[in-house]
Amino acid sequence: MNEQEYIESGMVLDYSLGLLTGPEKLAFEHALKLYSELDQELKAVQEGLEKYASAYSNLPLPSTKGKVMNALENLLHEKQMNLNKLPVINKFSDPGAWMAAVAPLLPKVVDGEPFMHILTATDSITQLLVMSATDIPDEVHEDVWESFIILEGECECHIGTDTVIRLTAGGYLEIPMHEHHNVKIISKYVVGIMQRIAA
Repeated sequence: MNEQEYIESGMVLDYSLGLLTGPEKLAFEHALKLYSELDQELKAVQEGLEKYASAYSNLPLPSTKGKVMNALENLLHEKQMNLNKLPVINKFSDPGAWMAAVAPLLPKVVDGEPFMHILTATDSITQLLVMSATDIPDEVHEDVWESFIILEGECECHIGTDTVIRLTAGGYLEIPMHEHHNVKIISKYVVGIMQRIAA
C-alpha cells in the first residue's frame, strides 16, 4: 500500500487506538518510516483523540477527594475498632469487625422487646446496637439520614409503598429521608447497627 491507501483505509485510527496487532502493526510501523505524510496524519489523529478525550473526560468534583479520604480513614478505624470512638457505618463497613466489637454487649437471650444499646450519641450522630426478634414498626424521618448494617440474621426493609429490600449479614441500607419504612424480621432475630446523622 502507498501512503494514501494507508490513510484512506482507516489504519491510522486503528493504530492510534491500539487495534492493530501482529504483521499488520509491523507493516504499518514500517510504512510510517517510509512515508512522512502518513506520519503527519498519525500525529494529527492522535492529537485529535487527545482533544476529544480532554473535552469529554469527567473530572471528579473537588469534594470527591475528601469523601475518598474519609472512607479510607473510616476503614482504618474499623481495623482498630474502639467502642469509645466508633467510625461511621457505610457501604464499605466490615460487618465482622463491628460484630467482634459489639458482641460482648449483646444479651444472651432475645425476649419480646428489641434490645437497644447506645454506642454513639452526639449532636450530629447517633449509633445504636439493635437486636430484635420482633418487627420494627413504620416510621419516617424528617431531619436525620438513617442507615443500618446487618451483623447477624435476615430481614426485609419496606420503604414507601412498593420497595422491599431483603438484607442478610453484611447488608447495608440507607433510608431516604421523608420516606415511611419498617423492618420485618425473617430469621429468629436480627443484630445490626442503626445510625442516624443529622441533616
